Amino acid sequence: MEQERFRRVNNDWYNGNLVDPSEVDPGVYNRAVHPGAASWFKAAAVGMIERVEGYLAILDAHGVRWVRLDSDAPGKILYEDSNQVVAVQHAGAEIL
Repeated sequence: MEQERFRRVNNDWYNGNLVDPSEVDPGVYNRAVHPGAASWFKAAAVGMIERVEGYLAILDAHGVRWVRLDSDAPGKILYEDSNQVVAVQHAGAEIL
């Protein structure tokens, strides 16, 4: 299946080209400590973001709704590198 091939190839690419924040800080996604922690690509990570379009096409093909969120203030930064941040939304903040 073409979609599965796309997923495997691109997951492998991301694994080879993107740091896994949980390997740097094993607690970064700990739900008890950091509930709602989420990864965001930085706007400058164009090559990372461009590859997402193929995943979105797969979601569309299966009727799965998605929303793109852009933010200059994603919340409290727990992890950051040149391509991404992991953040927890500030208390009382609402994602639009």
